[in-house]
Parts: sequence; structure tokens; C-alpha cells
Amino acid sequence: MSEELYSCGICDKDIVLEYLDDIHADDSGEYHYECWQDWADTEAKKWAGAYRADPFKLTAQEQVDAYEPGSAKRYAMERELIGH
Repeated sequence: MSEELYSCGICDKDIVLEYLDDIHADDSGEYHYECWQDWADTEAKKWAGAYRADPFKLTAQEQVDAYEPGSAKRYAMERELIGH
């Protein structure tokens, strides 16, 4: 099989392509598969951490507990949270 030569867009080293599994290619360039996989894992971890739940958001029970037991506002909040 003939060897084709590419340059990795992440580590800037040459890629000797003997098998198609040795390379990841997309619109942005060609990469060693291992370099691209490491980069993809790093990006996934970064973005997963960016989309966490709002730490200041109250749970449904905390919203209900904000009103006095037996009050009309508490009753209304309970009804609203269950969808009535």
C-alpha cells in the first residue's frame, strides 16, 4: 500500500497514512487519530462542566417551604408546581 503524507493540525508532525484508521480528517484539516481523540475528550469535559445546573435554583419543595404553612400563597404554589 502506498504511503501518503499529511501534517497533523494539532501536533504539527507528519502523518504517515498506511490505513484509513490512522487519520481523522474533517473540514478543518487532518489529524493523527490519537491527537484528535485526546482533543475531543478535552473539549467534551470542558463543555460538560460549562452546562451544569444553576446552583441558585430552588427545588420545588424549597419554593413551597418559602410560604407559611396553611397560607393561601403556599396552597397556590403547591397547585402551580403540580400543574393545576
